Formats: sequence, structure tokens, C-alpha cells
Amino acid sequence: MATGIYASSLQYGFTAIDDGGQVLENPFVQSLDWESIKGMFTSATVGMYQPLTTLLFALINAVFGHDSAVPFHLFSLLLHAVNAGLVHRVGQRLLQHDAAAFVLALLFAAHPLAVEAVCWVSATSTLLFTWCFLSRVLAYERFLANGMRGALYCESGKFALAKRDFEKVDRTPDLRFEPEKYSYLYTNLGLMTTDTEPENSLRYFKQAAEWKPQPESFENVAVAAKKLGDFETAEAFYLKYDKDFEPPSYYMNLSSLYFETQQFEKGADIMTQAIDAGCNDIFCYKMRCYFRIESQDIPGALADFDQAMVLFNAVTNAQPDPILNNLQLMLLPHLSGQ
Repeated sequence: MATGIYASSLQYGFTAIDDGGQVLENPFVQSLDWESIKGMFTSATVGMYQPLTTLLFALINAVFGHDSAVPFHLFSLLLHAVNAGLVHRVGQRLLQHDAAAFVLALLFAAHPLAVEAVCWVSATSTLLFTWCFLSRVLAYERFLANGMRGALYCESGKFALAKRDFEKVDRTPDLRFEPEKYSYLYTNLGLMTTDTEPENSLRYFKQAAEWKPQPESFENVAVAAKKLGDFETAEAFYLKYDKDFEPPSYYMNLSSLYFETQQFEKGADIMTQAIDAGCNDIFCYKMRCYFRIESQDIPGALADFDQAMVLFNAVTNAQPDPILNNLQLMLLPHLSGQ
């Protein structure tokens, strides 16, 4: 269609407007030596910086010469046909409708606005730019299709479509992705499958943590592992936390895990580590008191209860603490024997 519409352009010659400066009198077009190529990329032609167009003219001139404008027009005609094909492909990918894509390509090929670009040698740069643009649109669309369109779906709440696209990357990794993208992708896959596919959820969270080791990733793995009863994995990832107090996640998460799994000696040990590291918080003493009661370290439990009471009484107008009350009941036989 495109070649048929513009076939008559092959009969045209060069025009007086710019074709002289662009082709016939352009010293960079007359030769393909190093100096000419360097000049194309370091200077302007008829007031425009378009080194690739000038290089294209030089290649055509090197093969066919410039006694006739036919080779230049023929290349423009073929490039316009290629661009029409690219428009059709872009339409198929974006519109998901073959008939609509065909109409779009037809409009592009036959539209009168294309006359100048196809029929005027000096306007070949427009065709070349269009080819570059459409090619990159298709390349970017393929990039999105291989997973990262899922990010757009995810942000708009279309989680089923996001999961589908993310799983494509899981099956066929894209080496162009950065660690942050993989971490984002696998974290969201883990969240999407946490209820329906808990085993896969754990695997996805582990992969996210491998790509970007950070506390949030470690916690996701630990929580998913606890849900499956895999407490060893949960403990291993909680142990990856930094031992800090803002927030004290390392100590709090491990103490919670040991409480849940009834590993009382480990719980007492982790609370001792927190206290020795400078965490003088009533929570640490209450937790260690409980762990020591359960592991039958009554003297240690009594000492922790006393320290917890000191910290509690130091607070002005403190509200009753049910945990302290329960600990007191558990220690009552030992307190009465003192």
C-alpha cells in the first residue's frame, strides 16, 4: 500500500530547497573517510545536527552516486513501507485487535502528512527518526511484556494480571532487570500468593531477600516460614537482622518466635543479649522473667520481676500492667517463700 501510493516519487529529482546542502554540496556525503565521518558527528548540516541522516546519505552515495535521485527516493519509499509495518505491529501489541491495527497502519501509510517526508530527500531524517522511535516502542513493549508491565497492573490493583506477568519473569529471568526490580517483583509475588500458595510464597520471599537483603525481606521470609511451621527458616532469617534498637526488631522478633515455639532457654538468652546490649526496657525484663519461669530458673525470674517492678513504679501515673500481674501470680509460691 505504502509503495503503491508513493511510487511516483521515484520520478522526482533533487529539489532546490536543502537537497543541495544536504546531499549534492555536502562534503561529508561525498566521501566515507574518517575525516568525513568525524565531521558528520561534530558539525551541523544546513543548521541541523543529524549525523545519522548524513551518514545514510553518504552510504547511498558511496554505492549509487548522486547523479540520480532515484536511489535516495527508493530508500525513502522502502523506509516508509517498513514504518507502516511497524505501526501495524505496534497497533497489534497495544490494541490487541488485528483489524484496528490494520486500519491504523493504513492511515499512517496513506496520510497526506507523510508526503513531505517520503517525497523530499532532505526530509529522510523524519523517516529515519520514525523508524527508530517505532522500533524502540516495540522493544519497550516487549520489555514490559516480559514482566514489568506487571508493576503497572500491581499499582492499579489488577493483581491477577500482575501475577501472570511476574510469573513470566520467574520462569524466564530477564538479565536487564536490576536487583531492585527483582526484589519488587518477588516481594509482590510473595504477597499475592501468601494465602493461596504458601509454599510458593515462601520461595518468592526468599528470592526477594537474595536479590535485595534488607530487614523487610527477611521478615517476609520469616513470617511465611512460620505460617508453614518451618521455624528453623524463620529463625535463620530473623538472625540476619542488625542488632539495633531502632526498632529492636532482632530481639523482639526472635523472642516472639521462641515464645511461640516454646524454646524458653533460647528466649531467655536472646533477652539477656538485648539487656546486655543496653536495652533497659521493661518489656525485656518481663519477657526474660517469663522465659526463666518456664525454664525453671526461678532465682533469675525473681530478679527480673523485681527489676520490671522498679521500672514500672518509676513511671508516673502508670496504668495497671496485666502481664506483670500474671507474672506475679506465676511467681507467687516462690515470693511467699522468700
